[in-house]
Amino acid sequence: MTQVIADAPVARLRFRFRLLIAAAALVAWTLITVFDPLRAGRAATIVGSLAEGPAWSILFAGVFLVILTLACRWRDIGLNLPPTLRSLKLLWFPAIYLLLFFALDALVGPPPLIQVGFLVLNTALAAFSEDLMFRGVMYGALRTRLGIWPSAL
Repeated sequence: MTQVIADAPVARLRFRFRLLIAAAALVAWTLITVFDPLRAGRAATIVGSLAEGPAWSILFAGVFLVILTLACRWRDIGLNLPPTLRSLKLLWFPAIYLLLFFALDALVGPPPLIQVGFLVLNTALAAFSEDLMFRGVMYGALRTRLGIWPSAL
């Protein structure tokens, strides 16, 4: 009970400054993502970066956002399971997209397996990090001030 009472002023501050915290997080997330000291002096092309391993800066940016959401106790970020299995029907368009890539792969020939693995890994890391930043942190912060539709736009 005393923990809840002691947390009340902190919770009010977190809510009051949520948009400011989210804006600062966007700047930090961008800097972490763009400036990758682990890739300094290495290949700058997409193919070169695929051959060299995971995009560590994107992983670090995602970890930064997870730590931030846990520290701020933001529970409305959206990291939950789909409400029903019927909502998985929305994946029909990405499935067509993947089928087109497989068709192109069959026509041209597959790239080296290591490049495919890093492509899948880096794409998943980027999708998670960007989704958490924009649909989670920024949208959640804007929604507290602007409402649903202005925040989405």
